[in-house]
Amino acid sequence: MEEPSTSPLPAAFLDFLKENGLDPSIYSATDSTPRYVRLKPGYEADVEEIEDEIKCKLEKVSWLPGFYSLPPDVQIAGSHAYKTGKIYGIDAASGAAVTALDILPGNHVLDLCAAPGAKLCMIVDLLDGLGSVTGVDVSQHRLAACRTMLQKYALGDICRLFVADGATFSLIPVNVTSESRLGESTLEDSVDRLKEWTSRKSWKERKKTAKAKQNVAAELVQRRQDPELIFYGLNSGVVGFTKSEIYQSPPENELLSYGYDRVLVDAECTHDGSIKHIQKFESWGWTSLQRRVLDAERTDNLSVLQLRLLTNGFRLLKSGGILVYSTCSLTVAQNEDVVEQFLKDNASAELQEIEAARNWPCKSGGIPKTLRFDPLTSQTRLAGPLPLSNYLTTISPIGAGTEAPSPVVNAFCPFLPLELLVLIKTTPPTNPLSTLISDTSLSFNLDFGSWSLDGREEKMADDHEILDPLIQEKQITQWRASGSTSASSSPEDPYPVENSPVEQVALTVPVTDDTSLPTFTFRTWILGIIACALLSFLNQFFYYRKEPLSVTSISAQIAVVPIGHLLASALTNRVFFEGKKWKFTLNPGPFNQKEHVLITIFANSGASTVYAIHVVSAIKIFYKKELTFFLALLVVLTTQVLGFGWAGIFRRYLVEPAAMWWPQNLVQVSLFRALHEKEERPKGKLSRNQFFVIAFTCSLAYYVFPGYLFPMLTSMSWLCWVFPTSIIAQQLGSGLRGLGIGAFGFDWSTISAYLGSPLASPWFATANIAAGFAIVTYLVTPLAYWLDLFNAKTFPIFSDGLFTSAGQNYNISAIIDPHFRLDVDAYNREGPLRFSTFFALYYGVNFACLAATVVHVLLFHGREIWRLSRSALQEKLMDVHTKLMRKYDQVPESWFMCILVVNISATIFICEYYNNQLQLPWWGVLLACGLAVFFTLPVGVIAALTNQAPSLNVITEFIIGYLYPGYPVANMCFKVYGYISMKQAITFLQDFKLGHYMKIPPREMFIAQVVGTVVSAVTHLGTAWWLMATIPNICDRATLPAGSPWTCPGDHVFYDASVIWGLVGPRRIFGDQGKYGSLNWFFLAGAVSPLLVWLAHKAFPDKNWIKLITMPVLLGAVVNMPPATAVNYTSWIVIGFASGFVAYRHYRGWWSRHNYLLSGALDAGLAFMGVFLYLCLGMQHISLQWWGGDSDACPLASCPTAPGIVVKDCPVHY
Repeated sequence: MEEPSTSPLPAAFLDFLKENGLDPSIYSATDSTPRYVRLKPGYEADVEEIEDEIKCKLEKVSWLPGFYSLPPDVQIAGSHAYKTGKIYGIDAASGAAVTALDILPGNHVLDLCAAPGAKLCMIVDLLDGLGSVTGVDVSQHRLAACRTMLQKYALGDICRLFVADGATFSLIPVNVTSESRLGESTLEDSVDRLKEWTSRKSWKERKKTAKAKQNVAAELVQRRQDPELIFYGLNSGVVGFTKSEIYQSPPENELLSYGYDRVLVDAECTHDGSIKHIQKFESWGWTSLQRRVLDAERTDNLSVLQLRLLTNGFRLLKSGGILVYSTCSLTVAQNEDVVEQFLKDNASAELQEIEAARNWPCKSGGIPKTLRFDPLTSQTRLAGPLPLSNYLTTISPIGAGTEAPSPVVNAFCPFLPLELLVLIKTTPPTNPLSTLISDTSLSFNLDFGSWSLDGREEKMADDHEILDPLIQEKQITQWRASGSTSASSSPEDPYPVENSPVEQVALTVPVTDDTSLPTFTFRTWILGIIACALLSFLNQFFYYRKEPLSVTSISAQIAVVPIGHLLASALTNRVFFEGKKWKFTLNPGPFNQKEHVLITIFANSGASTVYAIHVVSAIKIFYKKELTFFLALLVVLTTQVLGFGWAGIFRRYLVEPAAMWWPQNLVQVSLFRALHEKEERPKGKLSRNQFFVIAFTCSLAYYVFPGYLFPMLTSMSWLCWVFPTSIIAQQLGSGLRGLGIGAFGFDWSTISAYLGSPLASPWFATANIAAGFAIVTYLVTPLAYWLDLFNAKTFPIFSDGLFTSAGQNYNISAIIDPHFRLDVDAYNREGPLRFSTFFALYYGVNFACLAATVVHVLLFHGREIWRLSRSALQEKLMDVHTKLMRKYDQVPESWFMCILVVNISATIFICEYYNNQLQLPWWGVLLACGLAVFFTLPVGVIAALTNQAPSLNVITEFIIGYLYPGYPVANMCFKVYGYISMKQAITFLQDFKLGHYMKIPPREMFIAQVVGTVVSAVTHLGTAWWLMATIPNICDRATLPAGSPWTCPGDHVFYDASVIWGLVGPRRIFGDQGKYGSLNWFFLAGAVSPLLVWLAHKAFPDKNWIKLITMPVLLGAVVNMPPATAVNYTSWIVIGFASGFVAYRHYRGWWSRHNYLLSGALDAGLAFMGVFLYLCLGMQHISLQWWGGDSDACPLASCPTAPGIVVKDCPVHY
C-alpha cells in the first residue's frame, strides 16, 4: 500500500512517478543488487585465479556474454587482474547497449558520446583488433578518461578520440572506402527542423519559440569549433594521412560513399531514471530537484539535443549499419517521443527487431518493436521492489536488401548505476549551438563536475582511472562514510584529481603509495654514499677529457639493484636494542623501491658537476698560482650547499604544482618501475625489463666503436671528406670546429653530453632549440663572418680561444702583474682581446637569453606564480601526487633558512679572511646571493617545463666585471656564488620532484641531499686535485702529446671568461673602450622577443603553437657552445625529433612503454663501457693509429680566411 506521507521525495516528483506507474519506495531502497565486470577476451581460463585473488565467486551473466556479477560489497580495484586489464567494470545495462550494436570484427564504430570509456573498451574488445573506433565527446576533460582507460588496458591501437560536439561531428573513417548510405536529410535541413521541435509544447508553441532563436542559432552554428584529435592508435586509420585529410568534412554528396558500420548515441538527459542520482538530492536539497530534473524547459532543450545527436548519428551511418540510442531517463519525452520524431524526419528509417534481445529480461516499450528493461529480473544496478522500464527499439532503412536486414537505429534506454550514469552522460554542451539549446543545463552543479553559465570556468575532477565504476563505488562509499551530507548548497567535489594533467607524467608516474615501506635503512646509507662517491670520482675524472663523459645516476640506479637484493638476502634481520627507545636492524625486509630512490638521490649528487672546481683549475693550471686544499674545500662546500636556501624558498612554486613536471625525472621514474614492478610479458612483445636489458647490452657493446676502435663516429663530417683542401667547406662542415652542416655523431656521449638526453626532452622544447640553433649557427654566424663583422675572417669561425688583432693566440700571462691583477701597460702593448665570430655571438645570445627569461616568465607565468603565493589556491591546484605527499611531515622552512644564514655568514668570513687569494669583498657575496635568489624562480620555471635551464654565468661575470674590474679570481668566485648556488637550487628542486613522484618522505629526501652534496663536493675536489698532480701538462693543449684526451674544454672556456670579464673587464671589451659594444643590443632584443610572442598569442588565441614558442630556450639554444660543438646539437636534434615528434605522435604505445627506458639504457651502457675502456686501455696508453682514429678529419676548419694572416698548419690567403 502506498504511503506518500512517509516518503522524503517532493510532491512534484511523487506526482511524476505516479504518472509513470512507479513506486517511490524504490528511491530509498537499499542497494543490494550486484555489480558487474567484463572479462577481457582470451582470459576465460583465468576466472578461477581471479576468484582466488578477490576471494569471491564470479557469477556468469547468462543473457550477456562475457559478463560476470559480484556482490556489491566486494572491492576489486586493487586486484592484479583489475590493474592489468583482465577485467574491467561496466554495468550490465551498459553492456547490453553495446551488445545491441551486434559488432563484428572489421566494423568501423562511432561513439558520439564516448566519455568516460567503459563501453568504448568493450567495443574494442568485440572488434578483436580489426576495424576502428571513433570516440567523440564535447568535454576534453572527460574524453581524457577514455584515453586513460584505453592506455591502461592496452586497447587504444584501433581507436581515435575527438573533442567535438556529437550533434555536428562530421568526420568519417579516413581509410574506409566501402559504399555508404547517410540518410536523406542534410545537416542544414536537420538543424532547421531541430530548431522548431520541442517535446513539451504544442507545435504552434514550438515554432514560435524556435523562430525567436533561429537567427541566433544560425550565427552560433557558423562559429562552432572544429573537432580536435587528442588520441589515436597505430591502426586507427589516422597514421599515414595528413591533418587536412583527417579533419576534412566532405560535402553531403561525397559523404554518400562513406560511413560507419555501427553508431552508439548515449545522450545527455535528466537522469531521473537513476535511483542513486535521485537519492543524492536528499543531501543536496530537494528544492534543486525541480530545476535539475522536472523543469519542462530543460526537458525540451535536452530533447532537441537528443534528436540532433540521433539525427547526426544517422547521417554518418553506413547502409546496413546499426545505431543504438540510450538515455537514463524515465520520461517518454526523452525516449519514445525522440524516436518518434526522428522517424517522421527520416522517412527511410524503419524499426526492426533486435535479435540479440530475444533472451533478455525485458518487455515491450511504448512503440512496437521496442523494449524496456525490468531491473528486478535483469538485476541491473537499479534494483527496486517494482519493475522499472528501459526502452529499446530498432530501425532500418526502407528498401534495404533482404540478404542482410539492416537495423539502423536501436532506441535503447538502459538503467545505469549512478557511478557510471553521471560519468558517461554528455556534459553540458560547450559549443555555441548546443549552449543555446541547453542553456538551463549550464547553471547546475553535480558532484562530479561543475560548469559556469558562460562556459568559461570548467572543472572536472574525474579525468582518469577514477571514472571506472568499480573505483567510483569505493570512493563514493568512503565519501558517504565521512559524513559529507551538507544540504545547504551543491556539495564540494569529494574526489581528488586522479592523475597529473601533464600527459607524459600521467603515462609514466604511478598514483599509488605504500607508506609502510622502510626508507632510511642500513642499505640506503651504505649503497647511497658509495654510489655518490663513485659517481663523483668518475664524473670529475672524465670532465677533463676532450669529450667529457657524464656518468649519470642511472648507472648507479641499475648497479645497486642486485647488490640491494643480495644484502636483503645475506644480512641478518636481527633487531638491535629491541624494546629500547632507539632500535634498528640491518635488514628490515626485501630491498624496496623507496630505498632505491634514496640511493639514487645520493647518486644524483655525485652525478652533478661541482662548478667551483673550475676556480681551482683556473688558479692552479692556467694562472699558475698557489691555492691550499683547505681553502679550495671551503669554497667548494659553501657554493654547493648555498643552493639549499633558494630551493627551500621556491619549493611551493617549482615542486608541488603539477604543471612543473621536470621531464628528465620521468627517465628515472620509468626505470624504477621497470626494475621493481612485476609485469607479465605482453603476447608477442617485450616486457619493460626485457627491453631494458636488450637496449643496455646493445649500448654497452656498441660504445667500443666510438669509444676506442672508430673514434671518427663521434663526428662524421662528410663535407670535409668531399672537400679536403677547402677552408670554407671545412668551416661549414666540421662538427667539432665548424658549423656542422651535415655532421652527425653516432656516439651517445656526443648526443647527450651537453643538452642531456634528447629522449627526455618534450618536442616543443626540442623544436625551440632546433630553431635557435639553426638561426644562430646557419644564418647569423655565416652572415657575420662573410660580412667580416669584427674582422671575423682574421680568426676561426668557431673557437673558444682568445686572439690578438693579428689572429695569433693571446699571451695572457704577459698582461698579469705579480699581484694577480691586470697590467694595463702590458695590455696596451699586446692589444685588445679578440674572439672568433661564434664566440662573440655566444655572449650576445647569453645577454638575450637572460632578458628573455625574466620577461617570458612574467608574461606567461607571472599570474600563476602570484596566485600560487596564496595557500588557498595552492590547495585547489594540487594533483594526486601532491595530495599523497601531504601524509608525510614536510621539511620546516627553518631548516632551509638555517643553512642559508650559516652558509652566507661562512662565505663572507672566508672571502674576507682569504681576500689575498679570493679577492672577493663582502658586498660581492651579498650581491651574488641577491642575483641567485632573483633568478632561481624564472630559470626554474623554464627548466621544469622544457628540460633546459638558461645560464646565469655571463650576467654574473658582466656585473662584477663592471663593478670590480681587474680581479680575475674575484670574478670567478662571484660567478660560482651567484650562478652555481642557483644551479644547485635547480638540481635540488629537480630531486625533490623525483621524490615527489616516488612518494619519498620530504625530510628523508632533504637529509639524503645534504649528505650527498657534502660527500660529492669532497670527492670531486679530491679527484681533481689528484689529476692535476699526476697528469703532466693537463689542460695545456700546446704541450700535451698529440691525441691526448686531457684537453679540458670546459676549463678553457671558464678560464677565457675569467680573462675577458675579470682580468680585462667588460668595459674594455663590451663597453666604450672595446670592439664588441654593439652586442649589448642583444639585451633589448631578448627582452622584446617574448613580448612579441605574447602579443601574437593574445591576437590569435586559437593558435596553440604560438604559446609553445619559448624565447628563453630558443635564444639560449647555443649557450653551451663552446664547449659544446655543432655535432652535439645536430645529432641531439635529430634524435629528439625521432622521439618527441615521430614516436610520441605516431607510436604512442611504444613511446609510453619504452622511450624513457631506452634513454636510461643508453646512458648506462655508455657509462659502464666508458669506464671499462679507460681502466683497461686508456690508463695503459694503448691506442690504435689509423684514419678512423681522427675524430673529425677537418684540419682546416680553424684556419682564418683574411689575406696575409699566418697561422701554423694553415694556408695563407693573398
